[in-house]
Amino acid sequence: TFGRASDAVACALDLQLAPLEPFALCIGLHTVEYTDLAGTDGAARLRDLAHGGQTLVSGTTAALAANRLPAYATLKPLGSHPLGDRQWHEPLFQLGHPGLRNHVELLRAPSVVGAHHLSN
Repeated sequence: TFGRASDAVACALDLQLAPLEPFALCIGLHTVEYTDLAGTDGAARLRDLAHGGQTLVSGTTAALAANRLPAYATLKPLGSHPLGDRQWHEPLFQLGHPGLRNHVELLRAPSVVGAHHLSN
């Protein structure tokens, strides 16, 4: 946990830029109130949607961190996606930086993965 959303974004960027070959981290960032126990799994859900080397940021975290991003970092909007079995939709952003690989693949949403396996 971090005191500020921007600190979490900076940490995620540092981790993604670190030489961790052959590993590629999947990172999810989501901000909740300390009293919002139902939302504590948001970061894990985002992590599960991400591809290796990709950091997904919830709309809540993006709004809090947007004015304090690390140098050259960007937040690319990806639209809204369902997170797991809930009906909750959260705007998602991808953390970008010149030193990171750009992901153009679809997110690893459970419904997309399930539909892909059914058609094969």
